[in-house]
Amino acid sequence: MSIFGVTGVRLNHRGRVESVVICRIDGASNAWIGEAYELAAHDIASLLYKGEEVHGIFVADGLSVLGPKFRYVVYEGGQEGIELAEDLPGKRLQDLVLLV
Repeated sequence: MSIFGVTGVRLNHRGRVESVVICRIDGASNAWIGEAYELAAHDIASLLYKGEEVHGIFVADGLSVLGPKFRYVVYEGGQEGIELAEDLPGKRLQDLVLLV
């Protein structure tokens, strides 16, 4: 199982995650592995469905901290998506939104 960190999200007009900026994380050292890249939400949903671990990465007191996990969801109409499993103060989906 791999661990990934999401540092930013783009939302669609419904407020659902459309894409994310993601990078793989070394769980032993908490270091980034490689460069961050953008993936569509349905690709992240596939990772989650396969059992991979995906967390939001937030900035607190100038440091990057691990936040809630993302979870796989299926919306009405069968569309796959992702959302944070918990909505914590300062660690919400809206705190990861990338400005266009």
